Amino acid sequence: NYIYGSSKVALDFWARGAMASYPKSSEIILVRLGKVSTVSSQNHPWAPFTKSPDHIGRRLATLIGRGSGTVWIPKSLGLFAKLISLLPRKLWERISTLQSKG
Repeated sequence: NYIYGSSKVALDFWARGAMASYPKSSEIILVRLGKVSTVSSQNHPWAPFTKSPDHIGRRLATLIGRGSGTVWIPKSLGLFAKLISLLPRKLWERISTLQSKG
């Protein structure tokens, strides 16, 4: 969904800006999640990087008080995102085109 994705990107951008602007006066934790298994998503197909709300809550509880930063839940999603960012743009566009024809 274009609007949903755009709003997530905008919030991510805002949080990174806030972390840079107020590095010592506040604690901002930017959380980048995989899919969350909830009642509303139980009929959706399985997806990689899916975690339960309990798992996410426990992970977040360990981060409070450690200062600002970005965290990927699960951690493997961050590695995957890094690998994807290394792909040449033309290859990524080709993959996206094949997926949309799906």
